[in-house]
Parts: sequence; C-alpha cells; structure tokens
Amino acid sequence: MHLFLTDMKQQNGMWIIDEERVVYHCVRVLRLKVWDLLEVQDKAIGYRQGEFVLRRVVRVVSVWPFLSVSIESEEKINCDGSGVCMAVAIPNNSKKLSMIVQKLTELWVEKIVFWSAEYSQLTVKKIWWKLSKLSTVALEACEQSRRSHVPLIVFADDLWKNLEEDENNVLICFDQDGVTGIWWSKEKNQIVWWIVGPEWGFSPRDREWLSKIWSRSVSLWKTILRMETAAIVGAWSLVHRFV
Repeated sequence: MHLFLTDMKQQNGMWIIDEERVVYHCVRVLRLKVWDLLEVQDKAIGYRQGEFVLRRVVRVVSVWPFLSVSIESEEKINCDGSGVCMAVAIPNNSKKLSMIVQKLTELWVEKIVFWSAEYSQLTVKKIWWKLSKLSTVALEACEQSRRSHVPLIVFADDLWKNLEEDENNVLICFDQDGVTGIWWSKEKNQIVWWIVGPEWGFSPRDREWLSKIWSRSVSLWKTILRMETAAIVGAWSLVHRFV
C-alpha cells in the first residue's frame, strides 16, 4: 500500500487531500479508483525524540478535483531517529545533490548540511534555488522507504555555525589518512556528525580547523572514495552500528 506524507483537511464533514503532488500521483500514476486504499501520514520534519505522528489507512471516496477519503484505521508512529547527521561538501556537479539527499534519507540520516569547502567549485549562492526541489526529493524518499519523518536539509557557507555546539556530540571527519573502522559506542541522545569533503579532498586550511573540532578521523576503505560514495557508505556504517 502506497504511503503519502501530507496533511488532510476536513471540509463539509469529509476528509480531503488537496496537495497537488499527491493528487496527481494518485490519479495519473497509481490510477486509484473509488474504494481503493492508501496510507496517509502527517508531515513531520526534523528530529523529534519521543514524539509520534498519526499514520492512517484511508479509503478513496472521490478522486477529482481533490481526493475525498474516509478513515479506516490509524496508528501512532514513533518519530525517534538515528541521531546521525551528515555535513557533505557541495559537489562540483549539482546533479549529485538529489542522489545524495535521496540515499541519505533512505538511510535515516536526521540532518543533511551541504557546505562550501575551500576546494568546492559551487557555492551556496549558485545552488540555493535547489533547496525546494531537494526537500521534495527527501519527502518522496521518506514515502518510498516508509520513514516516519523528513530530514532537515540546509545549505551553509560556514559549516561550524550549523554544527551542534554541544560537548556531548561526536564529530567524525572522513579522511583517507584516518583510522580504519568505526569502533566506538554512542551514548543515548548523542548526535553523531559525519563530515565529508569535496572531490579534491580537504584543503590544508579546512583540515586545520576541522582537526580542532573533530572527535575522530576515519578512513572507510583502502581505496580513495568519491565524495558521494563516502557520504552514503559513512551514513550506512553509522546508522547500522548505532540504530
């Protein structure tokens, strides 16, 4: 059964779904008919420790110009997350942004920050207009993977201002010269940040200031990984170990 993260409204005693994206997908793609079933969940954006959202099974009553539905059943879904956040340098090819967001969302990353490293060829000013599209990519990835909440997506000129300034958090920097393997234990409610550099690696200046704040420098494998590969493999390694 297909899941949609959208808000339902009450109108004239009926529940309706009028978000254009959802209506189009149900009518034109899934070709839902009257009495077909689907799942609808309230939108939840960001890390919500201990909170719940409602996920409902609804039956289609009419399909145009919006979806009218009746609620068949509902359940509370826990919004507890992985506690893993990713800071990924802006790739030189902006087409990689969507793929990175999609995969990190599926892997349950809580927050994705794209930051301008010294060797980044693209800047926040050149890609800021993609934020709305990336938010939609993350939303649809949540629906496909049946994730309970959407990650926050941020563009940052200054990475440090977007890192959680909490001594209890762990900052891990992916570096080919770092130690191999993720071997420590994460404490309860601790946030782990995974920092990935650009295609050409960290500059001496980036490496200098990062070395002052990172908790560990980690190498994932013997070979040099592309930055998008490092982001995805790093996320899987952290979430697999800590969730």
